[in-house]
Amino acid sequence: MFYRRHHRLILSALVLVIIASVLVGFEMAQSLMPAHADNINLQVGTKWYFAEGRVGRGFREYFTVSNPTVSACTVQFEYLYVADNGTANNVKIVTNTVKAQSRMTESVNADLGVPDASPIGTTNSTVVDVNLGSTPTCSQVVVERPMYFTSFQGVSSGTDIIGATDAQLNTTFYFADVPTGSAGSSWLSILNPQATSANVQVQYYTMGPNETVGSVKNYQTLTVPPMSRGTFQTGNLNMPYSHVAAVITSDQKILVERPSYFGLTDGYNVVGAADVVGVAAPAQSWYFAEGTAPHVAVGVIPDTQENLIIANPSDTQTIGVTVTLISSSSPSSASVTHTYSLPPLPPYSQTIWDVNANNKGFPSATNDKSTSDVAIQVVTDSIAHKVVVQRQIYQTYHGVNVNTFNGQIGWSAQSVTDAFGATAQSNKFSFAEGYGATDYNEVLTLLNPSQGDENIDLTLVNTLGHIYTEHLTVVPGRSTYDITSRIEQNLVQVGDSNQAYEVSMTVQSADGKSTFVAERSQYYHPTSYNVQGGNSVVGYTG
Repeated sequence: MFYRRHHRLILSALVLVIIASVLVGFEMAQSLMPAHADNINLQVGTKWYFAEGRVGRGFREYFTVSNPTVSACTVQFEYLYVADNGTANNVKIVTNTVKAQSRMTESVNADLGVPDASPIGTTNSTVVDVNLGSTPTCSQVVVERPMYFTSFQGVSSGTDIIGATDAQLNTTFYFADVPTGSAGSSWLSILNPQATSANVQVQYYTMGPNETVGSVKNYQTLTVPPMSRGTFQTGNLNMPYSHVAAVITSDQKILVERPSYFGLTDGYNVVGAADVVGVAAPAQSWYFAEGTAPHVAVGVIPDTQENLIIANPSDTQTIGVTVTLISSSSPSSASVTHTYSLPPLPPYSQTIWDVNANNKGFPSATNDKSTSDVAIQVVTDSIAHKVVVQRQIYQTYHGVNVNTFNGQIGWSAQSVTDAFGATAQSNKFSFAEGYGATDYNEVLTLLNPSQGDENIDLTLVNTLGHIYTEHLTVVPGRSTYDITSRIEQNLVQVGDSNQAYEVSMTVQSADGKSTFVAERSQYYHPTSYNVQGGNSVVGYTG
């Protein structure tokens, strides 16, 4: 992280009692403050996998670890890495402790002894494990990987992803979009955590002019040795189309990530970077809580451009798709929906749906003006028909520092965010990463798809072990919550270090039954480091 420091006096003391128990393999942590925060129930992992990673040559890489339990956790980081121009796969194991009911930040640069200013970079994959004999009472955490870089492919930005657990390793992975050529530069990072070599194949497809339905466009193959990382360089194929979908198959269970770098691409006036972990299966439904898509006149480039990329990976089925845009709402203003039926998607096809062009404006939740903020639901025409959907937002974000000695100071950051939606609603979501100091803004977006209010508990835990819990009454539709101000006002005490601003977050149904979708967005442009960007991730549900 890149910090600047400011302080805020907490107005009231926080009291938290957590009771942990093990139930069907999952730890259920219960917070007893305040009155409505007594059902924290995280489904979290024992082992986490990350295919992508890089340090040196301007790259800074971190792992953020959330420990919701009442026991301190010994966490093991197993790095599988190779230096630029090197051939040997190296292994290094580092252990650290994350305090009970706390969050920890691990510097990969420090662990591998490669500062970000090093002229030689190092590429890595990582396995994070807490299932250790030294901490039998702490078997579960949540892990994310934020990464920043000062210059790569002409971009100075960063990315963030939630890792994958054992259950998410698979022999098949899907991406709705792999930007190439004029759309951006993309790689497919492969982690093989098995004891046997993995033979991996990637197939790219799209529907461009004069193409044959169902035809295969390009193949790449790679053998990834045991406990090591491999990389597909999509640019080597010189594909004629700027957006392609991809299906990756392997004879061993692996993990696949797709980092992409955008330099004023696709005609949008922003630069940035985004990383996504592939999904192991297509689905009938996809939900996105976050989204903003201003509708502007033809020929005008908006500050924000939002696209849905929908891919049909079937080689036989033609699939109908319906997209529903869902507005924000308030106690005095109900949410509004607009529904669109897309042209049927042929087999092996991909389409890019312009959200801005179809977002005609909604009534605002707070005044009579229209708002461009939308949540989205994508549904196919049959339970037997399944697609893969990503949402990309090209944006110049306008942020405001919550508290400075000189008053409110505005800043802006160019960013490209990319996310897979949630394939189902859940009653809990958790996030390991979060930061709310100067030049950083963190936002939580919730989608309540029901017809009535939902009672949801928000819990923030920082590196110093301070805990804040708030009960939210979430109206139907899309709702946003300023996490930066909540950190400033409730978790930071006078004299605290910058660790007070490092937070993990849990949002959970108060009754354990109501379901929703939660997405966290983070934007940054720190004056102490030459990067700017943003990321959006759907929370981990187990």
